Amino acid sequence: MTNGAVPLGDCVPIRIHWKEDGPWIDWCPLGRARFSEPFFDETITQQLRKPFNLLFRPQTPLATLEDWLDHHRPVPPTGFIFHMSRCGSTLVSQMLAASPRNIAISEASPVDAILRPDLGPAGTSDEERVRLLRGVIGAFGQRRAGDERRLFVKFDCWHTLNLALIRRAFPTVPWLFLYRDPVEVLVSQMKQRGVQTVPGMIRPELFGIDFAAAVQMPGPDYCAQVLAALCRAALDHAKAGLLVNYSELPDAFWTRISRHFGTEWAVSERALMAETLTFDSKSPSFAFVPDVVEKQRKAPPAFRAAAERWLGPVYRELEALRLGVDARTQPETRRDAQ
Repeated sequence: MTNGAVPLGDCVPIRIHWKEDGPWIDWCPLGRARFSEPFFDETITQQLRKPFNLLFRPQTPLATLEDWLDHHRPVPPTGFIFHMSRCGSTLVSQMLAASPRNIAISEASPVDAILRPDLGPAGTSDEERVRLLRGVIGAFGQRRAGDERRLFVKFDCWHTLNLALIRRAFPTVPWLFLYRDPVEVLVSQMKQRGVQTVPGMIRPELFGIDFAAAVQMPGPDYCAQVLAALCRAALDHAKAGLLVNYSELPDAFWTRISRHFGTEWAVSERALMAETLTFDSKSPSFAFVPDVVEKQRKAPPAFRAAAERWLGPVYRELEALRLGVDARTQPETRRDAQ
């Protein structure tokens, strides 16, 4: 359906594509379904299994969405979550998703289509990306059950590189950056590599790495350089946000993070959020098992060397800023296995 008059209530954007007259948005009816799965696309995949949702798929230009938002009052963004990857961001978003008063959007593919330069037409202006981002996130914030009061958005890790653009679109929304001991992140990524750590899945140039050099370098070194680019981008803006180390979780959720987002949780919400701590955040059917000691134990010398060479300096700067100390006092990441 491409009629601009189609009802968009209870629908959410699931895809951005460009036509000659500009960006168009594909929608999926959601009804009262919540974004309770760890990732946005998991919820959408479930909804697209329903025959009605396969048949009723509105498509509208950006102007139709903007007009719709002018006549509705969605929940404005409460907080944004940026992260290094494999550092507790899914735990935080799942805790937020546990409350029916929250809308928690986790790594939404239409947001990625807006922010990644290789997914849109060449020459798309920052102004158009800002308009799209405001429109799509506004649509995510519509009240479909009626009790929603807050909207949280967790971005893909590489969207940290877009902090300037995102802050331009939402200058008053508080945000945080989650990160973790580089050795532990590197062990996790090399065990099951995210798309950003595979040259060509996402262009290495996005991270400031030459493609020819990327395909020649050892995997741990490429992965560490990608992670370093994300951490450096966060550090460039860190004084405007909140830095949170994985080692602070989950306690920091109830204290520093909640204060930063200006939220107070009802007793019933706290109980639901606390319940999520017993499950693996990415695979809720499994119990949570602490893995810090195991990751440190399994890190071979090559991982430790790559972590220290590429990530050590920026990690110490992040830690120094978070703790309010001199970066030179922070220990090297290449430490003995625990």
